[in-house]
Amino acid sequence: PTSHHSQCDSMRQMELVSMEQIHNVKVWKNYQHRKNQLQEELKGVKVQSVASKLKDCCSWITLDTGLNEIIALHGTNEEKAKKIEETGFDYRLSREEGLYGQGLYFSDESCKVLQYSGALCNGMPSGVGCII
Repeated sequence: PTSHHSQCDSMRQMELVSMEQIHNVKVWKNYQHRKNQLQEELKGVKVQSVASKLKDCCSWITLDTGLNEIIALHGTNEEKAKKIEETGFDYRLSREEGLYGQGLYFSDESCKVLQYSGALCNGMPSGVGCII
């Protein structure tokens, strides 16, 4: 749609000015546990690789390409970002009237995140980056 192109054009003009790493130990331990389970389940299995346009934005993060770990964005408002920080992602917090229904959606394209979420914080596009 035409409106999508205008949002992408405006996003291309933006510059990342800050980024914070938020580390919830409980959520991270759960993630690592499930990741270890997947590594065992997929031992010897060739997994088709996926790519993310964000792979170079966080060079300090080591991603497991064998599990297709990537960095992705999730558009949300500031209030829900705080809940994600505390408890992790929960589809029950998502809107029911979303384009594809209630759920958690991620993208490596900032304009897609803004297009579907419309999330702004202090007038600027807002989102949460994560490893998926």
